Order: sequence, then C-alpha cells, then structure tokens
Amino acid sequence: DHLVDWGVTEAQAFDAARGNLEALPSDLTSPDRPAVVRFVDDGNAYFVSRLLLDGWLAGLEPVVGGRPVAFAPDNNTLIVAALADDALAGLIDVVEQEYREAVRSVSPCPYSVDERGAVVPYAVPGGHPLHGPLSRATGILAGERYGSQAAWLEAQYEHDGTDVFVAQLIVV
Repeated sequence: DHLVDWGVTEAQAFDAARGNLEALPSDLTSPDRPAVVRFVDDGNAYFVSRLLLDGWLAGLEPVVGGRPVAFAPDNNTLIVAALADDALAGLIDVVEQEYREAVRSVSPCPYSVDERGAVVPYAVPGGHPLHGPLSRATGILAGERYGSQAAWLEAQYEHDGTDVFVAQLIVV
C-alpha cells in the first residue's frame, strides 16, 4: 500500500532504501585484536537492514579482525564477530536466548560472506564442532517460521469455513 501512496515502484523504493542506508555514518575503527561488535539500534540506524547492502558486512572484516560472521536475533540487534570457532560457539547460545526472548525476532542463525562479499548463511560441514549448534539454530528458525505460517493458515481456513489439515513441523 505504501508504494501506491508514495507513487513509486518496488525497485525505486528499494533503491531509495539502499541509498539511505549507505548515507548513514559509520564510526567504526579497526581494533588491535579480533573483536565482537554489538550494534544496538535506537530505531534510526537500521543495522540489521545494512546486511542487505552489498559489501557492508564484508567491509567489517578489519573492524572485527577477520572474516565477519553476523547474528541478528531481533530487529534492533546485530552482533558481528570474526570467524573463530571458539567465539562463535558461545555466541550461538547467547543469540538463541536473545532470539527466543525477542518481541520482534529475526534469526538465531549466523550469516557470513562469500568470496564476492555477498551475505550468505554461515555453514560448516558435518563433523565440524559447530555443525550441531548451527543445525539447531537452523531448525529453530524453520520451526518457528513454519509455526507462525501454520497458525495463520489455520485461522484463515477456520474463518473461511474450509476443512483442511495444516501439518506441524516438529524439530527434533
């Protein structure tokens, strides 16, 4: 509805949003050792949305001291750390708790960058020490998102008087 009110196309709206994000200041400096950066939004910085800007997360490599891995447990929090298994293991637990307690949760999963600097889900091969915790985070995200979709469908079908079974996703 906003697009109609504004008289713009979807592409124009996204181009304007990207331009606005790129114009926001970034006062980060490079640390003398790997660091964890916690961005807490006051409603005007759109830190989580900045993940959608090509190269933004990759540009934090000198700030965190290595390949960046980002977590967005809720719409106002972005945590970025250098890729280091020992640090990530602890962060995964913290982020899961914040995600579960959030009013407007986003994801318990970590994201990193590929060789082109594009944001991608952070993944490790089976047998890797983080494979279990990362699989758990992915399962939690899938279960909660599917659960909210199933609840919406059930309410819609009940409202329409349609007798349809909506399966539940059970994560074990």
